[in-house]
Amino acid sequence: MMEEIEFLLHLRHLAGYKLAREEIKRKVGRDCTILEVGCGVGYGANFISSDFKVVGLDISKDALREARKYKHIHWILGDGTLLPFKDESFDAVISLQVIEHIKKREVFAYLNEIKRVLKRGGIFILTTPNRDLRLYPFQKPWNPFHEHEYSANELKRILKRVFPVSYVKGIGAVEELRKIEKDRVKQTVIDAYIKQPLGRILRRLSILPPLPVGSSERLLWKEFEEAKSKFGRYSLEDFFLEDVRKDSLDLFGVAFKE
Repeated sequence: MMEEIEFLLHLRHLAGYKLAREEIKRKVGRDCTILEVGCGVGYGANFISSDFKVVGLDISKDALREARKYKHIHWILGDGTLLPFKDESFDAVISLQVIEHIKKREVFAYLNEIKRVLKRGGIFILTTPNRDLRLYPFQKPWNPFHEHEYSANELKRILKRVFPVSYVKGIGAVEELRKIEKDRVKQTVIDAYIKQPLGRILRRLSILPPLPVGSSERLLWKEFEEAKSKFGRYSLEDFFLEDVRKDSLDLFGVAFKE
C-alpha cells in the first residue's frame, strides 16, 4: 500500500495539472487544443481532457503503451527537443516536472520547439522542483534522474530568452504539507557536499551498486487511486499559486507567444 509521502507527491503532481488547467481557462479559454510534452503514462493529460482537446507526447514507448488506455487522447512517440508537429499547431503547451530531466545544453532546443508549435497568443506552462527548497548552493540534484534543478531567478532568465513575455510563480500548500515536504528534502551540509558526491563517484566506478529504481509510475498511480480513502484529509484544494517563496514546493512558469 502506498505510504503517505508517496501519496502526497502524486497529489502535488496532480495539483500542477489542476493549476495549469485553471490558468489556461483564464488566459485562452476552453475551446483549445493542448500539447503535453512529457506526458508519461497519461494520467495528467486525462485529468485535463474533460476541458480541452489534448495531445500527449513522450519519449518512452513503455509509458505510452500504458497511456493508450485513455483512448480519447491522441498519443505521440517523440522527443521534446524535436517536436513532430507543424508550426503554430497548438493553443497551449504544458510540460510538468520535465525540464529538470533535460540536459542543460538541450534546454533551449526544448523551449524553442515549444514556442515554434504554439500559435500566436498561445500559452506555455511548466512546473519543476524549487531548487531553493531542496539544494544547497552549487549542489547537484540528489535525485539521480534530474539533470538540473532551477531556482526561480534562473528559470525566469531562461524563459525570458525564448519567451519575452513570461513569469514564474510558486506552488504553495497549507502549512502542514509544507512542513512534510521540508522534512522530506532536508539534508545536512555533509550529505550535500561529501556523501552524495562521493556516492556518485563510487557508483560510477561500480564500487557501489546503482541506486534502486522505485515502483513504476503506472503502479504508483494505481496505488494512488486506492490510497485516496486512507489519506482523504488531503486534497487538491490544499495547493495553490503564490509569489515565489524559498519554501514553495514547485515553480510554476508561464510564458506567452506574442
